[in-house]
Amino acid sequence: MRDLSGAQESIPDLVPGGRVNGRVAFKWKSGRQANTGGQGYRAAADEGPAPIRIAEDIWQARSADKGPDMVQSQKSTNESYGGGAMVELTGLQSTQDLNGRIGIIRDFDPSTTRYTVELIEEDGSTRNVLVRQANIDLLCPPEESQDLPKEAQAQASPAQKPQAKQTTKSEPVRAAPVAEEPSQTAASLASELANAVESCNLFQVQALLRDRADPNGRSRADVPLLMEAASATRGSGHLDLLALLLGWRADPETLLNRERRHKGTRAAFSSEAVALCQIFQKKDAESDEERAVLSTLEPGALAQARRQLKLPGPFAMGGTSPASCLQAQHDGLEVHCEEMEATSAHRLWLYSLDRLRPVLLMRPSGCQPTALMVFLHGLFQSAQMLECMVRDLSSSLPHVLFVMPTAPTRDAWGVGPAWFDHTRSAKKAESLEACRTELLALLSSQGQEWGIPPERVVLAGFSMGGTVAAWTALQVPRCLAGLLLFGTEGLSFTGGWASPKTLCGSGSEWATGADGLQVLQCHGREDTLCPLGFATTCTDELRKLGCSVRSLAFRGVGHALSFDMLEEAKLWLQQRIP
Repeated sequence: MRDLSGAQESIPDLVPGGRVNGRVAFKWKSGRQANTGGQGYRAAADEGPAPIRIAEDIWQARSADKGPDMVQSQKSTNESYGGGAMVELTGLQSTQDLNGRIGIIRDFDPSTTRYTVELIEEDGSTRNVLVRQANIDLLCPPEESQDLPKEAQAQASPAQKPQAKQTTKSEPVRAAPVAEEPSQTAASLASELANAVESCNLFQVQALLRDRADPNGRSRADVPLLMEAASATRGSGHLDLLALLLGWRADPETLLNRERRHKGTRAAFSSEAVALCQIFQKKDAESDEERAVLSTLEPGALAQARRQLKLPGPFAMGGTSPASCLQAQHDGLEVHCEEMEATSAHRLWLYSLDRLRPVLLMRPSGCQPTALMVFLHGLFQSAQMLECMVRDLSSSLPHVLFVMPTAPTRDAWGVGPAWFDHTRSAKKAESLEACRTELLALLSSQGQEWGIPPERVVLAGFSMGGTVAAWTALQVPRCLAGLLLFGTEGLSFTGGWASPKTLCGSGSEWATGADGLQVLQCHGREDTLCPLGFATTCTDELRKLGCSVRSLAFRGVGHALSFDMLEEAKLWLQQRIP
């Protein structure tokens, strides 16, 4: 095993026999803090401050004459969740069909001690239900300090109120562990974010903002990042960088004040950039023009904007499958097709039939493609967010056709691109199977069009996309050239959630593509969203099914893609599809 300056280690060596359950990484009870840590490129699932808990000394004072059972019961009854918290409904008797549904807390009625929980229906519309706290499980605390029920505010001790999360930046991948001062960490994050904004790397911008980089920082030219993003996107018309910064609470007044100073002269920024800042300033999109600006955002940036703005439904859900989108272009249907800046060896196109599920395609410019790689993004990301990374990967593979589809829009932690809804156990197998069918159709259509056999096809995926990639690669009629996994649990078979197929029968009965499948699995050692134990479980199970797995853990990397991961992937891809 090659060692990049000690940056990587074998996953099984780090967590021998590690076993985890596929649900615990995404769910905790009301008194349990989410696990946080410094990470570089991170996934889109958000974590907020923990809800306020009623101070322990108050309970002791009130319960001096009550038994321990009564005290515990009252503590449970009076715990309070903040507005905006994401919860799952459980234990309902009269309306059992609502059990397992995910919703957002919108209000609390102290007279009935009921919470108003907003649910999103399959068609994107919303409805409110009144629920007791006993029938609520906290999935994700509110993103920011929200208004709590007045009773909880009155009883909350100042010492118990939410504190700002303390995060530390991951060390550079190639460096040995070094303890950094908070100021150094902030400076490092600011520098990385400035570089990402200037290079228009949406994935990296999103990841660094998740890592608590300051969206109100300045570029290397000492220009506010918001202005840098607005200037960088003016020519192409894309507002995605701007939306990501605003979605992570950049101050829109930074740009609007500058625009006002130029009133009566040539506008400093595009009208779309100004309109987007105005939307975030008032947290509403009232006019058709404002809604039109939001509709131009790529799905990942739109999902983050929607979360921050807390826009009401109904929302457009689903979207056209990737194979159908590309086929529509051949059939002469009205498909939005944008040719993007080419690389030295590839031409790039972005196809979209309904804007919900764009497909990014990179085709060799100087030859017929002889191999195919399909790369699947993570939660609340999109094909466009993978552009910079795939440009980097493609530099050493001029003969490879790269296809990056976008997941359907679902209600999972919020509304946005998601391959499946991991918060609803009953829906996981169904969604995985639907995604597998779509992906097989994409592989079949592209393989037939370019004459590429399965033995020259690689499936790749980050985070949630890695689960779909693994699930599909195991069940193809003929073994693929390889499976490339980044920061993913893959298929946590021992958790029992992937599909009934994993719980009965031998692997050979359903995992027809597993025997001899070459797998490269790259995972960050500091990944707290998808802990290293997931990767260990995935490695063990893939090997049991007959796959040949090379599993690497990278020091200083969280739920992310790092430079060294991509370099390792390049070398592996050159071997698998030369």
